[in-house]
Amino acid sequence: MQLTDAQREAVTFDSGNLLILACAGSGKTETLACRAARMVQDGVPRGSIVAFTFTEHAATELKHRIRRRVEEAIPEEPALGDMYVGTIHAYCLQILRKRDPRCRIFEVMDETRQAALIAANFVRFPGGDGIGLDRLRTRTRSRTYGETLSTFLATLNVIHQQQIDIDNIGDTVLASAVRRYREIAHDHPNYFFDFNNIIDRMIDFLQSNSAVLGEIRAELQHLFVDEYQDVDDRQEELIRLLTDGGRNPSLTVVGDDDQALYGFRGAKVDNILDFEKKYPDVRVVRLEDNFRSTHAIVSIADEAVRRVSKRINKEPKARIGAADGSLQERFADPGDILLETFPSEEAEAQWVADRIQVIRGTRFRENDGTERGLDYGDMAILLRSVRSAGAPFAEALRDRDIPVVVTGTGGLFDNEEVRLVQAAFSLLARADFALPNESGGIRLLSTAETREFVRRAVSALRDNRRLGPSANSTHLLSWLDRKRAELGQRAVARTERSRGLGARIYPQDIFQQMLRELGARADSWPESTMFNLGAFSNLLTQFESVHQWITPARLKSLVLFLSNWATRHVDEGGVSELAALNSVKIMTVHAAKGLEWPVVFLPRISSRVFPSSLRTRPPETFLPSESYDPGPYVGGDDGERRLWYVALTRCAKFLHVSSLDRHGTRPTPYFREIDHDCVFPLGSAPPEHAHIEATPPADSNLLRTTYSDLAAFRRCEREYQLRALMDFSPGVGEQFGYGQRIHDILAEVHNMAIRGETITPDVIRRLVVQRFHLRYTRGKPFDILQRAASDALVRYVERAGDTLSRARAAEKPFELIDRESGALIVGVVDLLERADDSALPSQREIIGLVDFKASRIRTMEEYEETVDAALEQLQLYAVGVSYAFDMEPAVATARILSPRPLPDELRTSGRDEWIKVAVDPEAQREAAAKLSDTVGLLRERLQKRDFPTSGATRGKCGRCDFRTFCPGYEAFVTAGGSAATNTPAEEVEHQTDLLAEDTDARSTP
Repeated sequence: MQLTDAQREAVTFDSGNLLILACAGSGKTETLACRAARMVQDGVPRGSIVAFTFTEHAATELKHRIRRRVEEAIPEEPALGDMYVGTIHAYCLQILRKRDPRCRIFEVMDETRQAALIAANFVRFPGGDGIGLDRLRTRTRSRTYGETLSTFLATLNVIHQQQIDIDNIGDTVLASAVRRYREIAHDHPNYFFDFNNIIDRMIDFLQSNSAVLGEIRAELQHLFVDEYQDVDDRQEELIRLLTDGGRNPSLTVVGDDDQALYGFRGAKVDNILDFEKKYPDVRVVRLEDNFRSTHAIVSIADEAVRRVSKRINKEPKARIGAADGSLQERFADPGDILLETFPSEEAEAQWVADRIQVIRGTRFRENDGTERGLDYGDMAILLRSVRSAGAPFAEALRDRDIPVVVTGTGGLFDNEEVRLVQAAFSLLARADFALPNESGGIRLLSTAETREFVRRAVSALRDNRRLGPSANSTHLLSWLDRKRAELGQRAVARTERSRGLGARIYPQDIFQQMLRELGARADSWPESTMFNLGAFSNLLTQFESVHQWITPARLKSLVLFLSNWATRHVDEGGVSELAALNSVKIMTVHAAKGLEWPVVFLPRISSRVFPSSLRTRPPETFLPSESYDPGPYVGGDDGERRLWYVALTRCAKFLHVSSLDRHGTRPTPYFREIDHDCVFPLGSAPPEHAHIEATPPADSNLLRTTYSDLAAFRRCEREYQLRALMDFSPGVGEQFGYGQRIHDILAEVHNMAIRGETITPDVIRRLVVQRFHLRYTRGKPFDILQRAASDALVRYVERAGDTLSRARAAEKPFELIDRESGALIVGVVDLLERADDSALPSQREIIGLVDFKASRIRTMEEYEETVDAALEQLQLYAVGVSYAFDMEPAVATARILSPRPLPDELRTSGRDEWIKVAVDPEAQREAAAKLSDTVGLLRERLQKRDFPTSGATRGKCGRCDFRTFCPGYEAFVTAGGSAATNTPAEEVEHQTDLLAEDTDARSTP
């Protein structure tokens, strides 16, 4: 790659700390990649380089570029090895789980799970359970559950970022609520990390373990931090801790104060503005050549951001490489930038759709000089708020069959099929149904009114073909009555219940039965309906995942969560990035940070929208005003200017800016300030462009997937669609987490072995008592599973014996790019072992792969299925390890972990619990070819949006997680397949009973 002088200075600097001020489009990712590759070429160990990125998407892009540059510099050793490139939260989690095994039982809780946990514990009961937000509800403007929950979440963030001592805020009610939240979220039996808690736990751990901190600093030679302008105070504290204030290891930060967007989340732009004051021996390198945008866009964006009151002055220039290697100015053409106003939202959306159709196929020159016709994947519609403004644009594009991916709508519950399911759960919970009204409020419907709503909704959905002809409200209501009676029986004391009924219920199972009653098995429903119902299924799993044990009484907590937080925040289901690789993107400007497109639409640059009318409002919290500084959270005019600069600079060439222009809503100063000779005046006819065949952008064709998803696709293409694309979830059963806990304990065992510690059965039993934790299981089932885990692990250690000393690395993650198919495969190898195979000539390290299967094999059919799965997985993982590391797999085994040996009939026929898998070069080539074939078929299915129920003919439906409602199951049974007698959740309970037999215990009803 041809570097500019500034880029070369950044790449080669090696005598202190480095601040790279990177203007938009200046090639900061490429510069970082070249800098990392240069260090590797100079002999810096790969594992001593750590790079923090703001998002996983940015991490993936940076890793790929580093790999390419390392391949160019050291073709014989192109692997990245143990170099870490990822988010700061993922790094902290990795270190905590490796250095403090107690952290392995913690799961990460995203905002949806966090909201579900709070909703389920909203009220503080006399016995002490619950958080007590009912006592804070009257302090909100609307006095609603939803606003109370959102305000409490904002309060928790401020407390974390400003390190507020809750005992000193003078508010005992709030202090009690925060304390109770921390106990419920972070302590037994939940053990959840929220994102704030991960950073806090890492800082506390390092500060209280100086020896560990010293080891990490000794291992770490270079720390990179991307998007440094969006780092908050606690993250900055961690960075200073890891680098000893910039003394060792060296620190490279990259950012642009003009692109600081996350002040409302606590990010401090002062971190980048004051970097030279805080760290020693700082070199500042300015990347001011914009290789993305034309001179007109660079000029317009610079004029806009220069009005920010406190910033670092820069001189951005539009650049493109010439044939002789020199840089030239990248000029815009007249009419590349269009301004337009409209009298209505619909007219604006239709204009955008018109322009997308016209501009598709327009000749476009890439930075490398190649030309192609623009396609849908080259275009984006960026909005200040997708939730409030995105619907007309999405509708206009879909009406014309233009593929579109929409994120940030928050509109899942605006769809009638989702409201129907929500109403049904309200009836089951014996709770009022919260129905939004036209004024934005909530109307609570009684049971009688809810039943009428169900009748009208089923009829309307059937008439507009969002459900099929089998949908019948009378049948659904009759089923709901029976199910409600069953739930009532489950809610009474055990002595009064009908035989066989337990107190525990599974909302995901109930949901799937509900779909079956609505005719999902008999009819073919529209894709959009299924995507929305898949989003609802995922939401149910988020709720289930924060509960140890759901009983009928807990359904009211579910309804509360659905009616308040979820209705305001959860996006409608839709074609995902994976399902529509070449699509127009509709997203917020915030979400577009770090991305770019040749064609960008910036609509609604209208009064009160952009800039926002709320730009001077501090965050809504429950904290007393004197207890914290709200200033950093108020973006003000400077914050909106930075956001506008980011919006403009996402575009490479064709920029469309539009606004409503009617009474009460006019174009804003941002719109009126745009002035350049390449801008066509309002109302002018757009210029005509030369067209060639449309070709999708190369990056849009990279298919990110996992072995698990590919295995699902091979089992049944419809299962893959339901699981990987539509987000349907199997739910949480008694054994949920059993296999993961066994893997966690194994990882600790192997790390102990790597350190030279002796592993005995007594060590295993002690670890199981200390570490085996199942969030969703208690009582007798937990005792059964814990003993089964102990027996299985003791059997493994006894057989492994001295071979444990060969452990090389536990739970090794890898990424594989298959260039033949354009797929990115991510995976984790359970164990790498040292292997001695002198017959394999290689300068690379010879290793063995091990995958553990925590399962009980009872029949020859189950054993052969396990062998087939192990063969596919380990051979693919061998390809991945060879690609990602300087290693050569020589042997591989899948090891079955079971509390009891294989049945006699299997052992006498020569079957072994340690299954050997060939991973020689020929086997790897065959695995790579099979991967390419599978991804090729998958791409074809994605393009045609056609996923047949192939599992029915392959005999896979009997144990499918979605058999309750999938049409393929009917075909499977009709063709002679064995009908399942249990629901998926009941099948999990049955498997627990089988484990009870293996451990000489008995499960009780």
